[in-house]
Amino acid sequence: MRVVWPSFHCQGRGCWIGKLRPLEFSESYDVRIEYRVGSKPKVWVLGLPSREEESESKKIPHRFADGSICLFYGDEWTANKPIAQTIVPWLLEWLVFYEGWLVTGEWQGGGTHPTSPGQ
Repeated sequence: MRVVWPSFHCQGRGCWIGKLRPLEFSESYDVRIEYRVGSKPKVWVLGLPSREEESESKKIPHRFADGSICLFYGDEWTANKPIAQTIVPWLLEWLVFYEGWLVTGEWQGGGTHPTSPGQ
């Protein structure tokens, strides 16, 4: 991970913390990526309000109930795809759409929003 994304550092087994700036004029975001063998990576943008803190009318799109970010469909990522070359670029793209949503109130990134309570 650190070879591709030098701002990231390992924080324990299977956990990376780093800073990302999706566009030159964007702010930097602190992010955490966790991966356990046999599971899918989970990603959080640190500093975003928790799901409980958000109003019903202003819920950040494409986030699960635990506040992690929805970056891909269930079978779109597999363990043979490097996280540094898939998850991090997908997260950068999510951040661009998030910044647009903050300004316009509309999500331009497509996809489907996770709706089940366990997601």
